[in-house]
Amino acid sequence: MPRDAWLIDRQNTQPSRDFFVNTIGAQATQAEAIAEAENIEDLFNHLEKGGVLMRIDPNVRPQMFHGATISSEELKQLRRVENIVRKGRVTRLDTDNIYFGEDSIATTPNTMHIDCSARAVPVTETYDVFKGDTVVVQTVRTYQPVFSAAFIAHIEANYDDETVKNELCQVVPIPNHDTDFLVGLVKQMKNQMRWSKEPALREWMINNRLDGFTKLVRASEDTPPEELAILKRLKEAGPKAAANMPKLMGEVIQITAARQANTANT
Repeated sequence: MPRDAWLIDRQNTQPSRDFFVNTIGAQATQAEAIAEAENIEDLFNHLEKGGVLMRIDPNVRPQMFHGATISSEELKQLRRVENIVRKGRVTRLDTDNIYFGEDSIATTPNTMHIDCSARAVPVTETYDVFKGDTVVVQTVRTYQPVFSAAFIAHIEANYDDETVKNELCQVVPIPNHDTDFLVGLVKQMKNQMRWSKEPALREWMINNRLDGFTKLVRASEDTPPEELAILKRLKEAGPKAAANMPKLMGEVIQITAARQANTANT
């Protein structure tokens, strides 16, 4: 295992009324965690304690986040695997050894080796979505490529001004490091704020089957007290989270710079 990862609890990602307490409750917990966190380590402690994120090994602090989603039962099954090797990435494989640079562990010709280390979307650069006759489809909402593609298509079909189209389609980068959880969230929040200024666009999102979350957070006379209480938590935590975000993002910048320097040195 080259890097341990933070994982998303699957029950917190279901865009239906049946999972409101889990899904919107997790968003409220996430906002509260950002509002209360003293630093990045404290933020992830809050997110894990609140059930927003999980990890396979509670004794190893992950430094990766790819937006991978997992159920609690699947997590139990993964935790049954005890023989875990943490020596970095595999550099070479032969009949008797698996190599990690200068280090190695033994293997056999009868052992099946499966490479599960590749990123699903190996994209690190971002571009303007609209540029002349070219449309570069990218994520405009964190790890939601299908919604993002539909959103970009809608913008292309309903807006003419290229500057406005790119304002509405600010790219949310594909996450890699743990700190990218926060980076993507900041970008997504900025997009949501911009979208909210477009009444017709907001109405399209409410009726879009690929976006079940916008409709969920709309209270009505039929909204039960338990759900209203969660919406109240989300509303109250939002401004506090936004106020604390610059401090946390300042630390993210420092961590990113240190990682880049370390990579350059190695």
